[in-house]
Amino acid sequence: MQNLKLVLSTFIAVSALVSCNSSNTNKGVVPEIKNNSTVIFTSGTWHVSNFVKDGIDKKESYAAYVFEFMPNHHVTAKRGDIIYKGSWEIINDGITDDAPVTDLDLILDFKRQANVSQLNGEWMIEEKAPLKVELNNISSDHNKVDHLAFQKS
Repeated sequence: MQNLKLVLSTFIAVSALVSCNSSNTNKGVVPEIKNNSTVIFTSGTWHVSNFVKDGIDKKESYAAYVFEFMPNHHVTAKRGDIIYKGSWEIINDGITDDAPVTDLDLILDFKRQANVSQLNGEWMIEEKAPLKVELNNISSDHNKVDHLAFQKS
């Protein structure tokens, strides 16, 4: 009986340690969902179908741009012969702003390139589909919500 208690206690302790292994988690995000989001962004080129910043519709300012998200996390915004380069990443910031399992954000960073730097920031992925992605960015004082949407070109 004593051996059975020892074996059972050891089994429970080992099970608890294995289940707490941090490599088994990604802040609650299912890896397949993150990978699917990456595939959606990297499959083809995109254009801005909606962009409202600080309550002002800025879509027309970006109508001539074509965006390409590359698997190496580089992004380009092309307008004619002009190319702006930046970086992008899909993350889970640990803040549940929508369903925990699908709570992903898109980080865009074009540095200080004036024409496209207004797109910089951490955008909550509100809706994603193979042909359209809708994003929101809530201001730090929670008074304004910026909207950005990409449509497949």
